[in-house]
Amino acid sequence: MSATDLVKLALTHPLEFRTLLQYKIWYEPKRDITSPEEHATTGFDRESMRTCWDFLDKTSRSFAPVIKELDSVLARVICIFYLVLRGLDTVEDDMTIPLDVKEPILRSFHQKLYEPGWNFTESGPEEKDRHLLVKFHAVIDEFLLLDDECKKVIADITKKMGNGMADYCAAAERGQSGVEDIKDFDLYCHFVAGLVGEGLSGLFAATKLEKPFIADQLELSNSMGLFLQKTNILRDYREDVDLGREFWPMSLVKQQGFNSRADLKEPGNEEKALWVISSMVLDALRHAPDVLDYLALLKNQSVFNFAAIPQVHAIATLEACFMNPDILHKNVKIRKAAAVKILMTIRNPRDVAEKFVFYSRKIHEKLSPADPNFIKLSVALSRIEQWTERRFPSLLQFVAGHIDIKKSDKRYITFAEQEKLVSERNDAEKAARIAKDGSFDPDSTASADQVPWSLTKGFNLLDNDQDQEKRMSTEEDKIDLKIKNLQKSAINLTKISKNLLKSDDLSFQKSIDSGFSSRCEEIEDGVVDNINQLIGFINNKSRHLDADDLTGDSKAVGELVDQLLEDSSINIDKHTNNYNKPTLAKELEPSIFNDKSIQRKPQLKWSSSIDNSDSPWKPLLTHKPNAKADLTWTTVDDRLSHPYQIEIESIKYPAQQLKTQTPIKQGDFNQTPFKWIDNEESLNYLLDRLSTATEIAIDLEHHDFRSYRGFVCLMQISIRGEDFIIDTLELRDQLIKLNDTFTNPAIVKVFHGADSDIVWLQRDFGVYIVNMFDTYHATKVLGFSQHSLASLLIKFCGYTPDKRYQRADWRKRPLTNKMLEYARSDTHYLLYIYDMLRNTLIEKSSKKNDMLKDVLQRSEQVSLKTHHRDPYDYDTGKGFGGWYNLATKWNKVVEPPLLEVFRRLHQWRDQIARKEDESVHVIFSNHQLYDLALKQPKTPQEITNVFQKKVPQFVRIHLKDVAQCINSGVEFAKNNSDKLPARVVPKSLLQPNNVHLPFKTGLDFDLWNINQSNSANSASQTSLSTSTRSKLFGEDSTKQAPQASTSKLFGDVTTTVLPKKSKTMDSISSSFKLISLIPHSTSNTEYDLEAFDEYKRPITQKAPPMPARVDEVLKEDKQKMEQEKKENEDSSMAEVPYKSKAERMADNIPIDAGITADDIATIGRQPEKKRKRKDKGEKKEKANAKDKSDKKDKKGKLEVPEFNYDNEESVLDRPLDDLSQSTKKPKKQRIKANLEGQFRRPGSSKTMQSSGNRSHTFKK
Repeated sequence: MSATDLVKLALTHPLEFRTLLQYKIWYEPKRDITSPEEHATTGFDRESMRTCWDFLDKTSRSFAPVIKELDSVLARVICIFYLVLRGLDTVEDDMTIPLDVKEPILRSFHQKLYEPGWNFTESGPEEKDRHLLVKFHAVIDEFLLLDDECKKVIADITKKMGNGMADYCAAAERGQSGVEDIKDFDLYCHFVAGLVGEGLSGLFAATKLEKPFIADQLELSNSMGLFLQKTNILRDYREDVDLGREFWPMSLVKQQGFNSRADLKEPGNEEKALWVISSMVLDALRHAPDVLDYLALLKNQSVFNFAAIPQVHAIATLEACFMNPDILHKNVKIRKAAAVKILMTIRNPRDVAEKFVFYSRKIHEKLSPADPNFIKLSVALSRIEQWTERRFPSLLQFVAGHIDIKKSDKRYITFAEQEKLVSERNDAEKAARIAKDGSFDPDSTASADQVPWSLTKGFNLLDNDQDQEKRMSTEEDKIDLKIKNLQKSAINLTKISKNLLKSDDLSFQKSIDSGFSSRCEEIEDGVVDNINQLIGFINNKSRHLDADDLTGDSKAVGELVDQLLEDSSINIDKHTNNYNKPTLAKELEPSIFNDKSIQRKPQLKWSSSIDNSDSPWKPLLTHKPNAKADLTWTTVDDRLSHPYQIEIESIKYPAQQLKTQTPIKQGDFNQTPFKWIDNEESLNYLLDRLSTATEIAIDLEHHDFRSYRGFVCLMQISIRGEDFIIDTLELRDQLIKLNDTFTNPAIVKVFHGADSDIVWLQRDFGVYIVNMFDTYHATKVLGFSQHSLASLLIKFCGYTPDKRYQRADWRKRPLTNKMLEYARSDTHYLLYIYDMLRNTLIEKSSKKNDMLKDVLQRSEQVSLKTHHRDPYDYDTGKGFGGWYNLATKWNKVVEPPLLEVFRRLHQWRDQIARKEDESVHVIFSNHQLYDLALKQPKTPQEITNVFQKKVPQFVRIHLKDVAQCINSGVEFAKNNSDKLPARVVPKSLLQPNNVHLPFKTGLDFDLWNINQSNSANSASQTSLSTSTRSKLFGEDSTKQAPQASTSKLFGDVTTTVLPKKSKTMDSISSSFKLISLIPHSTSNTEYDLEAFDEYKRPITQKAPPMPARVDEVLKEDKQKMEQEKKENEDSSMAEVPYKSKAERMADNIPIDAGITADDIATIGRQPEKKRKRKDKGEKKEKANAKDKSDKKDKKGKLEVPEFNYDNEESVLDRPLDDLSQSTKKPKKQRIKANLEGQFRRPGSSKTMQSSGNRSHTFKK
């Protein structure tokens, strides 16, 4: 350090400056390797070993001092071990050595250790440790002098590490970086540093300085190496990037939207780069508890110092790197004075724990809630404190510096006593040094050799199993006591609640005790006032509510609560940035959907001619990338085979695709790079970017309005952190190059609803897909209620796309900003949605139901689809674009003569569309086709009149051809009736449902096989039997419960009974009979019953007589409804007279015959009057009475006009609303009875059902 650096250190960190002076002036190494007394163990008397010690000083300034202080022969052994691995690492890091030279050296390096005189001189001239390899024969000479057990440990670790490094170098040479995720990072660090930890543990045991079991702690030893190596990789970021070495896991880099590790250092990327650094620190900290566990096992002081000091340096370096942007531009290291202080103060596990806690708290102070790893880092840091608290419970309190400790605390007393003992030993050591040479180290502390190990191991007398069980038992007793007290309180509360009055008893008590009633009303008024006050806080304009408004089904409070919930949901969305402010939808410009500015069709400039014929399609693929089998074309069922069928069916999915991964959310559109691809140069750039991706999102925009078969206008592609849109109109002939990436099974291609996309890619570009994940099928397997991409964007990303652009004219150039945004949105968030769906599929899968496998299999079936052309079949009308399916959609039975004209027009439209390369709808629409076939105009002028507004362009050009087509069809139908096609029945008539039933020649009302009389007025006895099949609803799958033939209560159950007149099947509504008798149809349409043979069934009994006239049926219905209405009004709330048993048993006795006022017993209570609403009730009763009198006056004046069945349309052809109004039963009027009683009506019980169970099966 320069003088300026020393002055700066003294001013900024005086304690560290003091420590540095102490180290320089007073610190004495434990041993001097150059001393003749140490030559037996250090080998310094040999030239080769002196060279090795010299190499150690040159290659490692941090490890050399601690290695030299190791006891006995271990210092020399570790020195040789370090130099061997350093030489191996130098070969691996040297980027100037070709792979064909480097790989064999790495794999055979362990064998070179047994070859005296071997060295390596092919390292680059700038390699900093080149001199070590040039004189490596000195290291080999000393290696051969070691014990066999030590040589075996070193050679074994060297072999494993060399093979691991060779594998990594080979993968890097192929462009496949071996560090893609945390798992790969751990594996790389294991080969580079974890094996070093295992080797050191083996050497500790081999030299007998530690117990043999230490060599078996492989997991802890590995964590020791990983903690150091990950810290070094974090610290050396800039150096590694400049030299072309990239070790940071790519998954952590991609999480923040970066495409490469080098992008982190670019200007403007600092904030997100800090989050990546945070992830790296988090990954390293997960090894800290293992490091502390390992160090606690070591017993030898020199071994402990050697292992512990670098680990404390590592945690200090992590703290220096955390949230430090300087790491992006230079190596960040701890100050030398801080390193010296660590070297001088670390003596036991307690010291290490203190430093780990100290630096972990400094990391936590820098932690920001905006950090994506905020919670995970907090947990990782807390684990260090938890480890320390378990072993040194007093330490955390002293480190914190702000917790008061009572002098009676047993832990404090123990700590104070042991500190006193250590202090006394230190004083004795100081006195001894003064007596020896008159100097001493003022900050020296007792070594572990001077202080008993039991004192350095821990300070918590309670930290043993027995005391822990004692504490735990005490806590459990307290919890049990609290639970018992809670149970007692609950029991007492239950007993008290049983003594409360029930709702019925409360009403009775209020009726006999006026004081009690008034108190209840006061409480009720208070509750109502509180409710109104709360409502006023929410809506100060709401009206005042009374008790009646709050009882029963009140909507006043419910609507307010719904509004509060809605407001809460909106505010939560705003807080999570998932809220899109509703905007009024503006009408889009017509040019968006059909851009008339496009004068020349883009398909006319393509090199390949347009082929709209029915000839077999010729595949475009001539070369097959990523092939497992040769390219061959075979025909199966008139379809060409799929060229990648073998590759798709035998695919082996990448490992990362089959396991959960941290979802990587794409940034907003303005934060994500975007590139428009419309030339060969930009296409080559895209191909390079795709070759390095592991997941690709793909979507297409298709146009088929101004083309017969349609074509792809855009291809949207997104990778992690970048979006692309390909102008397929410009690069149509070059996109076959995409097969190199799109058929690569190691790259996941993510689509949504790819059924059409797969076929379009083959047809237009000759592109095929291998390894596809269709998010649509993922939503199906997961059972989502919605399956559209828009619903997924809203659900996972809070983004609502404008689906109006789905129908846009994508031929338009240049695209508007809104069109570009919509096109990008189809793939921009799709990879994040893929991450979420894949994780959900894996989490919800089981051994019997592998959901992810199911989705992949469905996606394979979609990717195996092939393009083919269905020929136009004029005779049958079947196939693609045939006339038959269109005819069945016509709401009319198409008779043969009409159908002949229809199919001729349909064929003419198809031929013109093929010739002009237009869609058939541009020639004329389906509705216009129906009109032409139905009206059959004979001249061009009549044809023009059929088109009310504007004659389509191609019809205007070919008016004579259209007229000739129609006339020839009419003429052919007249003269060739035997050659006409069979008539077509609409699908609406061929699909029976609950409304439109197919008619039959005989009508059977016995829907459930109930025997009935043929006469509707007969009262014959009917045997009630149950059938397992319903003629209306089909077969009943439920099984009949066993029934006894007799009943003790009712006697013989097979006895015939006389059913009530209103419930028999004979009294079925005449309207229902009418519906069944009259076929559903359009007016003036004749029906042939033979067209419905599939619905015929044997007639089991004679049908009821057909009503003579429809008006009689309707009149009969109306009379019945009026009679039922009158009966209901008379019986509603009527006084029920008392009848003796004999009178009750008699038949056909009128209800009110011979009853006087004395015979009447009141059975109801007068309803309780509503407070503050008396006037409203009286007004309502008067209004009801007036309406009733008006109806009686008008009742006799109603005349039914004569019904003309020939000129009237069917009842079933009316709209459903009209039909329901004509047959709907009038609503009953509630009549208030004037009942007498001494007590008020009791309040309704809130636990009782408020209304009866009513079936809504036939409710409209």
